Amino acid sequence: MRKAFPQVIVHKAPHALSEAVQLALSYYTILAEGMETPAAWEEAHLIHRAERFTLPPEQIDAAFADVRAYLRRCRANARPLLEGDPQLGALFQIRLSGMAEDAQLEPFLPSALMLTDVESSEQLTKPLFIRGCLMHLYAMAGMMDLSLQGEEAQAQYHHVSDPARFTMAQVMRAVDLVQITDAQRMTLLRFFQDMDAWTLRMTALLAKLETVCRTHYPLVADRFLSKAASLDSQSSDEQAYQWFARMGQDKDAAPSDAPLHVWPAAIAYNGLDIQLSPWHAVRQRMHVGVLFDDLSRLQDAQRAREGLTQEQLKALADPTRMGIVRMLAQRPCYVQEMADRLGLTPATLSHHLRVLSGALLVWVQPQGRQSYYHLNADELAALTGDLNALVHIAREETL
Repeated sequence: MRKAFPQVIVHKAPHALSEAVQLALSYYTILAEGMETPAAWEEAHLIHRAERFTLPPEQIDAAFADVRAYLRRCRANARPLLEGDPQLGALFQIRLSGMAEDAQLEPFLPSALMLTDVESSEQLTKPLFIRGCLMHLYAMAGMMDLSLQGEEAQAQYHHVSDPARFTMAQVMRAVDLVQITDAQRMTLLRFFQDMDAWTLRMTALLAKLETVCRTHYPLVADRFLSKAASLDSQSSDEQAYQWFARMGQDKDAAPSDAPLHVWPAAIAYNGLDIQLSPWHAVRQRMHVGVLFDDLSRLQDAQRAREGLTQEQLKALADPTRMGIVRMLAQRPCYVQEMADRLGLTPATLSHHLRVLSGALLVWVQPQGRQSYYHLNADELAALTGDLNALVHIAREETL
């Protein structure tokens, strides 16, 4: 029997810290992907894969002019605060993984900031900042047992996340266990060595980004409140299960007596982000983009399916990835097991898993100290259905 959240709490005001973090993350992500100029970030369309939608990008921008105006103004004000800072950009682009699952993980700094579980930079203290950074680092390095529940989980949380226990020796051990480049390793170590300066720097930056978002919030206030009301009206436990299934998340990873906190998101307007924790000190959270459902309805289902089919066929055309799929068809496997059986390095396996995950053919679920990859049987069946439809058409033509 599935356990239920005792309460689903929909918040009627933006999560200020999350909005600021997502604003910075959006900039550094697009910058890393090689956009032509930083100014292109400000003018970007609301949709990125125009071929999957029923309307052209310009019409979709016009249909949601309030969100487009909000993003353009926030980005224009944020760009001078973010550009020209390679150290901050490097931290936003580091993805920690002891199991080479970087396709599923948020970059280090955003994840650490969200683990502080505060809603604004005004609440962000040095102990909380250190705690968030240590928790994310230790969890990704496999130095925490994420399968623990109840009092055992709380005891581990307070022991590992105590800033008073912060030592560079322990940090160096954790950094050695995660899968990152040597340059990123040095960046991360320098970050922990200079935590005092980084706490002041991040608090000041986030405060400015929050002010930017707050200043332009009236542009999307009506849509934000409408989304909150809609989420509140459908925030049953069954709806929560549908959200979790859509994200490939295991709802049982959350404490059975912890409420689920839900925030609409304006900066991540088309996102659905679920953050679960076995620790009562960290709230169970979900952030739902204000346009998440609206843009989904504007997708051309047939064209979206065809595009995904092409991605999946391309993913399976590689012999190594096909070998991974065959292995996972027998049973779920953790990364090191797959690497050993296939004779691959973690970095090479990470690349192949990232491709398969992007094509929705595999999904990952933490279990204790390991994270197991599963074959997405439903998606594989849908791909088979597409190919069978072509076979049927070809046979009909020959009759």
